[in-house]
Amino acid sequence: MLALSRSHLFRPFMTAAVLGFSALAASAAQVTFTMSGVVTADPTGSYQPNDVITFIFVANSSVPSFESESTVISWYEEELSEPEVFSSVSFTGATGTWSRPSSSEASPESILVLLSESPQNFLISAYADRADDPASRTGLNLGDLSVVGIAAQGELPGTTFSYTGGVTNLGDFFASHAGSYTVTPPTGLNSWIRVLNETTMVESEILFDITSLNVAIPEPSAAVLSFAGVAVVLLRRRRA
Repeated sequence: MLALSRSHLFRPFMTAAVLGFSALAASAAQVTFTMSGVVTADPTGSYQPNDVITFIFVANSSVPSFESESTVISWYEEELSEPEVFSSVSFTGATGTWSRPSSSEASPESILVLLSESPQNFLISAYADRADDPASRTGLNLGDLSVVGIAAQGELPGTTFSYTGGVTNLGDFFASHAGSYTVTPPTGLNSWIRVLNETTMVESEILFDITSLNVAIPEPSAAVLSFAGVAVVLLRRRRA
């Protein structure tokens, strides 16, 4: 009979614990952008002027930047072969569940951009690229209308996001910029929700102004910490 040492017995369990910890940590590796604002115009009647509206964009932290200079840094996807920027998008009044537009390679169109101007500018946008793929959809609805996409932008007075160039993962960048910010509407530019009437195939835009932005990186969950604790205990017992 083959004799197994303590290390042979220990190694598979330790490996399972480490893999479980890594998987849970990866699933928690997200950055959440919560924006609030007010509706300014709505030709669809879904909202009234001055209605408060809140948007939640959950971004994948491992997405690398495409541009990183002294004045601009961005994370975006224009094809299915590129990393998915947002795993979840929701907003006040919307129903359904966000799903990455995927009916063709050109379906998705999501972007997060920071422009280092005076003041600092940002754009967060997620939508189905119907110009390249008319069948593309987001999975979200607003009443009887399909949500084609959302674009939220604003200025961050008194705020400077520093970047010096090179490729930067989204999570690594915002780890040092988490917090709450006051937002002012950019002059001459609107934030919008684009919706589609599936009967008439006519698109409309609901306009709004963003007034606040919160960037949050969640703490490790209890499950992640539990796996880490198991690994540490096993390691200590092995060394004892």
